[in-house]
Amino acid sequence: MLQSDKATTLPPLWSIDRKMTRQITSHENGTSISSSPLLSSPVWDSTPIGKSIYLRLCQCEQLSPQLILEDKVFRSAIRLQHGSTYLTQLKFVGTLIIDDETQRLTYVIDRLQLSDLTKNEINNHHSLLPNKQLNGEFLISIRCDNKNSTTTNSVSNLIQEGMKIIETYCRSSLPIELHQFSFLHGQMLSRLSPSINADLSFDLLTIKNSFKLTPINSEYVQILPTALLKNLSSSTGNGVYINQPHFGYCGLDRMSKNKILLILENDPQACALPLVGIWISGIVDVQCAFVWAACLRYCMNSSLKQRLRTGVNINNITQQSFLLACYLSTSRGQCDFYEVNSMTTNSTSSSSSFIIDYDLWTCSKKIIMPNPPTSHSHDTNVNTQLPYDFEFKHVYDGPKMHALLGAHTGNII
Repeated sequence: MLQSDKATTLPPLWSIDRKMTRQITSHENGTSISSSPLLSSPVWDSTPIGKSIYLRLCQCEQLSPQLILEDKVFRSAIRLQHGSTYLTQLKFVGTLIIDDETQRLTYVIDRLQLSDLTKNEINNHHSLLPNKQLNGEFLISIRCDNKNSTTTNSVSNLIQEGMKIIETYCRSSLPIELHQFSFLHGQMLSRLSPSINADLSFDLLTIKNSFKLTPINSEYVQILPTALLKNLSSSTGNGVYINQPHFGYCGLDRMSKNKILLILENDPQACALPLVGIWISGIVDVQCAFVWAACLRYCMNSSLKQRLRTGVNINNITQQSFLLACYLSTSRGQCDFYEVNSMTTNSTSSSSSFIIDYDLWTCSKKIIMPNPPTSHSHDTNVNTQLPYDFEFKHVYDGPKMHALLGAHTGNII
């Protein structure tokens, strides 16, 4: 870490008033997060130099998430459900694809995993499925029944499980995987006579929180020269930072007045130094899901002990903002700076809390095909082997939405 020769004569860069710090307890795991101390002097000029940008996981409201189920997976699931003499636990394996231009979420199911257990063996197994998914893949729980057994309690339990999984991941320091910010599960009801007649439905839980990015002048931001900064700023530097999305933290160097030290995401210094924001590299456009995820991780990572806030007072409400340094892969080493505000942060001058809001989506489709399919069938769709596409619809009311609202009550992070 670089040090200033005049460090011993400088006043403190930040002030932590113990009387102004309130503990906010999480209902999930009993951990507590202190409110962010206020910066004694700003390290950037908040004056906007352009139009603000808004980031969401589902960026375009007109393009709802979609799901694609491969035909081979559907046929295998039907065969296993009706042909096995064992009690079969079935899960689909999916990947999340986000379109670079529209940022639309597409969940693709292209294989499945299962574990066959006899009824005598089931009590001896805590996990029915081994964790064998590849990088970027995730498991999707599927309820396979021959009769409709969905109840309000089962829906509520699934939603609570999804919220717990998402929030635990958001509080962690694990590498960013975009599918981890949503929870997908489904149900398949089927019968074989006289034809294969299946009703498939999927429910999707996504994070609703959004962020406002306001471009600011880069001349007032001072970054300490380090090897990491050299790699990020050089158009011929480390290709890993240019061609693949990366993010880290912006910390205040203790020995340099108002100078920012760029820190890698997994650097232990991130848990010790006072932080003022994040840096991102290897992306084409700042308006993308990875930037949104990095902003959310900065707000919720329970390992980050000192997030400093600017304390800009607007209409008697202290807005908690942080800095974003963005190195686009097309900018040839140039950095764009933004001031970031959470649009769903409830903060006051003495405390802060971050509440996760959720969107609930659902989709369904009835699939009918001959049993068994024959080459003599005149139905051209029988042997086409096309994937089945599902269009998610936003849930605004009904039992599922009531279950979400009930599960969400009191979940303050």
